[in-house]
This record gives sequence, structure tokens and C-alpha cells, in this order.
Amino acid sequence: MKLFVTDYDGTLFIDEINLAINRKKLLELHKLGFIITISTGRSFKSIRKQLEEHNLYYDYIHCADGSIIYDNKDNLINFFEIEHSIVNEILKLKEKAIIEDIQISYPLEYKNIYNKNDKIAGINLVIKSELIDKNFVLEFMNLKEKYPNYNFLFYDHGDYAYLCVKKEYVNKACAIKFMQDLLQISKDNIYVIGDSFNDLEMIMEYNGVSIIGNSDVNKKSKKVYHQVYEYVNDIKEDLSIKIK
Repeated sequence: MKLFVTDYDGTLFIDEINLAINRKKLLELHKLGFIITISTGRSFKSIRKQLEEHNLYYDYIHCADGSIIYDNKDNLINFFEIEHSIVNEILKLKEKAIIEDIQISYPLEYKNIYNKNDKIAGINLVIKSELIDKNFVLEFMNLKEKYPNYNFLFYDHGDYAYLCVKKEYVNKACAIKFMQDLLQISKDNIYVIGDSFNDLEMIMEYNGVSIIGNSDVNKKSKKVYHQVYEYVNDIKEDLSIKIK
């Protein structure tokens, strides 16, 4: 058994034309016995809608950067819950900055409304990059001293920056490790591809590859591709050589 894990935005989906080719390649891997997993920062509802609209095959979805895992029957397989006290802390902090959006990660979707009775996997503050205050980011990152078992992450994607909180060990690599143990798959049989900072852990942990664009991510990946289907072609060629 083999596992193929791909990020969605900026990786599997760059444009409609190449997505159509990628769709065929995912099916080819599926027919070869690969377990197909989409790993994304999106919520379950958001990515599920995308996959359905584009008729993309998958076996599992890792949502919210690995915090939430669903199978292709819409069953919730795993959920890494955070404490509500830290959500309250972040909601107080948000008053000190101009926040574009608040994303509280519930099992099905991100909401900007806090419900203390529901499970929460993480919280993101979205700020326009041009409005980022370094002192605010520093104050946010320093919350690590008070909550050592959590990760406080800062991603600047150009137009928007994200300040994210989740459990310390939770990321896309952690979700893959969960799948590795659940399905009893050898690490050598796991293939990953991504394009951004939230893909770094899985790329580094699983000797993965990246999509050209982010130089920091590209430097730490085994190989750089323009499209997912190029990676799939290399995987298939490598497997055919091994079989011979």
C-alpha cells in the first residue's frame, strides 16, 4: 500500500487546464493502489466543495493544516482539539490590531463566531499584509511562553498574513503520521508534494517535493516541479523501474 499526499491551492490546483491533467493522474495512482489524500489549510466544507465541483478523486482529506481528518464517506476520522482558554486569549488580543477576519476551526468549517460548547481545532487571525504591526506579531508569538504546548505561527502570503494557533505537534506531517499508523504504510511508500510554508513539515519529514515558486520551500524539498502530474509521472516511472 502506498500513500500520495498533495496540497490543494497552489499545488494540485494552479489553473483549470493543468487541474484536468492532475485529475487523470490521481486516478492513475488510485488504480495502482495508492491512497489519495488532499492536505489543505481549508475547512472541510470548503475543500469538499472544491473536490466535488472538479470531480477529483480522493480517499482522505486533511483539513485545517492537518488538524482535522475526514474520509471519502464524510466520516470524521481524527480531530486535534485545543483548549477554549487559548481561544479567549486570542480573541482578547485581536482588539489590538486591524483584523480582516477571524477563522475559528470547527469540525466542518471556519467561523468567525465563537461557540464555547463546540470542539475547536485552531484559530487564525487574518490581517492585510500592509497593515501588519511587528509589535503585535511579537506579542502574539510570545504567547508561546504562556502556552508551551501550542504553536503560534505567522505566515505572510503577500496580500494577507495569517497568525495561527494550534497544538504544538499538529501540522500536515502529523496528520500523515496518523495515516501512516492507521493504514500501516511504510514511510518509504509515502509521497508528498506542496508549495508553501504550511507544507514544509510534511515535505521535510517525508522527503517530499514542491511546486516551483517559494524559494525557501523549494530549497528544502527533494525536487521541484511545475505541476503535480510531472511528479506523478516520475513516481510511475520509478515504480516501473523497480518492478523490472
